Amino acid sequence: STFFLEGVPFSYSTGRTFAQRLVTYLLPKLEVWAKEKSDIHIYEVGAGLGVLSKTLLDLLHQDHPNIYRKVKWHVSEYSENTVTFFKRLSLFDSHHDRIEIEQMNVLKPAMKSDQRPHVVLMSYVLDSLNPRHFEVVDGVVSELQVETLISANAQIFDTTVFPPCLLKAEEIQ
Repeated sequence: STFFLEGVPFSYSTGRTFAQRLVTYLLPKLEVWAKEKSDIHIYEVGAGLGVLSKTLLDLLHQDHPNIYRKVKWHVSEYSENTVTFFKRLSLFDSHHDRIEIEQMNVLKPAMKSDQRPHVVLMSYVLDSLNPRHFEVVDGVVSELQVETLISANAQIFDTTVFPPCLLKAEEIQ
């Protein structure tokens, strides 16, 4: 079993089981949208390796061809280098007429007015954004400052590399 077959515990969000559950969840809405004249625009923001998008497109093509023919899939990443890399990959060749690979900043998404999203997928993207905290007291909105502290004996691993490695204190700051 490999990473792409969910053999690694942290790969569940790119695997076939998760993708099938997403299709099942989205199917009632997709069936309604498929009856409309316009395309169904689905965006994966921060697509990583693109495996989730590829698997979802494969499932729609295989099990729901009428919906698949209406889908316009947008795979996006923040990094221009990653977008260039995606465009060179053969991963999406079988879906070339259904997919757009584009650079996008999740904080300032720029979608064409005729390509507004029906669905937006973000695995781990929201977790990576800086949070802002607000409180309302007597109708007045105020932003709070929150301090996050890490225990001196905490061990934090960088799982963006393989094998994961333990980060040093100066690398975390």
